[in-house]
Amino acid sequence: MRLAALAAAFVFFAATADASEEEDLEQAKAAFEGGKTAYTAGNYEAAIAAFAQADRLAPRPAIVFSLAQAYRLQYFVDKQPPRLKRAVELYRRYLAEEPDGPRREDSVTHLAMLEPVLLQVEAEHGRAAMVEQSRSETQLMVSTSVKDARISIDGSEPVLAPVIRTVTPGPHQIKVTAAGYFGRELEKLAVEGRLVVIDAELEERPAQLALAVPDGSEVMIGGRLVGEAPLGGPIPLPAGRHFVSISKNGAYPMAEELVVERGQELQVKVDLDTTVQRTTAYVVLGTSGALLVGGAVTTLLAVLAEGSARDVRARLDAGENLLPADLDAYDRAVNRRDTFTTASVGLFAGGAAAALAGVLLYAFDHPRAESAPGFQVGPAAGPGGLGVSGRF
Repeated sequence: MRLAALAAAFVFFAATADASEEEDLEQAKAAFEGGKTAYTAGNYEAAIAAFAQADRLAPRPAIVFSLAQAYRLQYFVDKQPPRLKRAVELYRRYLAEEPDGPRREDSVTHLAMLEPVLLQVEAEHGRAAMVEQSRSETQLMVSTSVKDARISIDGSEPVLAPVIRTVTPGPHQIKVTAAGYFGRELEKLAVEGRLVVIDAELEERPAQLALAVPDGSEVMIGGRLVGEAPLGGPIPLPAGRHFVSISKNGAYPMAEELVVERGQELQVKVDLDTTVQRTTAYVVLGTSGALLVGGAVTTLLAVLAEGSARDVRARLDAGENLLPADLDAYDRAVNRRDTFTTASVGLFAGGAAAALAGVLLYAFDHPRAESAPGFQVGPAAGPGGLGVSGRF
């Protein structure tokens, strides 16, 4: 029983240790990424704090080299002797931990330059001045990959990211804003004596494309059908290039490759010109109508002529003596009937053929948009690491 209890306790503590190591690794990743962002922005003080936090939580040679880089550059900014000594120590540590590492040559080069300077500085200031003062401040560091993002902590004046701030332990309100992105508000807990790194990513605002095009036009973006005009409102688009085409049966399509930015608003008005094929279809259909009307007229004349011929036959059938003039009238009526009948057949056949041709011309008049000319775009009012090594 006692052994079972001990085994259960061992499993519990092992699971707890694994969870703690996983949490430390995630925090180290966040600190390292924050350090890279600060380093790239030239904020070497913040980079030192972030890389040092990552090194404490999950030591890696890549972190050591990055921390050495930050110390070296910060020394040339403020000329504090402890920065120089710490940079030399870290480059040596990197070579000891990874003698054949990818940054070996850089480390050796920097040591060759810094070690003589360190000896000179130690001689000038004494060894006591080379000791870095240890600090255990409660700090928040907020970084983001979004360029020119601004960060406010507890309602302070927004400043460019990344931001490192000494704060009191407990919850703090963080606001991150950037042009072309949705703002973000966070509440994060500061831990006494520790640096808490927050990676605040922002969601891009889509561009808004407002189209004014003829009703019934098909709108395609990137080869995908968006809808048929009139559209319900502006079309949201991610930042970048988009091939927009407007097409409609019976009209020449128009297309343009648009480059839109985050949060940008564009207004596009497109007038489509009628195709020659559509105009031809209208002419052919009009001709068909005229032929059919002509056929109807000749049919009516043929019926009238047939009526006259029947009248003469009826008189003959009734036993009436017909005069030569009556026989001539009968022959003329029959000739007119046959002539008009033949004309009607021809006119109706021609009208039907023209109608079919016109319908086909009308129905299959949808030019392709790949080689279409471009349209005009009008803007609307709207919002418009180097030297760091390694990754997790």
